[in-house]
Amino acid sequence: MAAHHFDVTNFFEQISNQQTTEPFFNMAGEITYVQNNRDVQALDKIKSGGSEPPLWLKYRLELAYALALRSNDQVPPVLRKRMKSLIMNENWDRTSYHFLSQAVIF
Repeated sequence: MAAHHFDVTNFFEQISNQQTTEPFFNMAGEITYVQNNRDVQALDKIKSGGSEPPLWLKYRLELAYALALRSNDQVPPVLRKRMKSLIMNENWDRTSYHFLSQAVIF
């Protein structure tokens, strides 16, 4: 890196101090963390706080509950229907593949 006059320490320092442009990025990270620890109380706290998350994040939260509780009984029927329609869609795209990979948990 010295040959290109590139300060690696400064580069990573700037990255670590950047704010994310994705408003739900931190919430997605929290969901993953508490899901892996099967912390249902922390999931409840995430679910009850803040603004209305987008569908993909609601989906992630319900998957986290399903994993933590080892059951998908708590997933609302409306969300189940929406997830199924995304997976059964004939026009597959990147989102469809992502939802399918996550639905395997259910």
